[in-house]
Amino acid sequence: MFRSILFYGCLLVLATGCKTLDPIHDSRFTTQYPMTLGSIGLNKASLLQNQYTNTAIPTYKDPIKVAVITEPFTKSTFNIFKEAKASQQASLANIYHDSLKNQPRFVNLQIINRVGLITAINRDGNANIKDYMLQHPDAGVITSVSMALNPKKFDAITVADEVFLVQNGIQSYGLQLYSDKKPTQMFNFNEGVVFAYTMSHCCWQENNRHELTLVDLTDGRSCPKNTYKDANKAQKKDDYFKF
Repeated sequence: MFRSILFYGCLLVLATGCKTLDPIHDSRFTTQYPMTLGSIGLNKASLLQNQYTNTAIPTYKDPIKVAVITEPFTKSTFNIFKEAKASQQASLANIYHDSLKNQPRFVNLQIINRVGLITAINRDGNANIKDYMLQHPDAGVITSVSMALNPKKFDAITVADEVFLVQNGIQSYGLQLYSDKKPTQMFNFNEGVVFAYTMSHCCWQENNRHELTLVDLTDGRSCPKNTYKDANKAQKKDDYFKF
């Protein structure tokens, strides 16, 4: 289900109540504030409210492939979008409508090159990020966002042959669009209204050098066999009875 979360930026916490939207199995959370693919944060839930804290911005030296999937608004998702629009900077006089059905649509941007994402977090340049995630098993990576766009931006991102998450500044990301294997334009996340996101959590394993390594990401499911969300459980214990 969608669950309501508010996001306000690095190391700031905002709270909101839970909402159940569509009667579908969905791991997305809703947000009234901007979210960025590839960033790291914490979700904390209680009986009365949920809280999201953005805590880290990894460095991604290599582009990470993103899938673009369009989806029609429902009454509930459109209401969530309107709430988010009131809190974000993007100026959307109108959003994309399917001219044949006269139905508004939005895009889901999903990181599909998870191997590239995992490799980047394991690199020495992100050692402090990795250490933070080892110590905070509840921390997760934003691996998808749902976004409303104006017609021009919607057309550009949906007709592109390929879309990649790239470093676009010291601590910011953008989406590089490609057509015919050539870069066409850079797309910034603040050019649309983000109203939902998915957070994926780490699965750890100890390698032959007794180093803890990120080996997989899970969207609310259990980690694969012999990998663990809790890094302490991933550390192998010496068997002193072996000779």
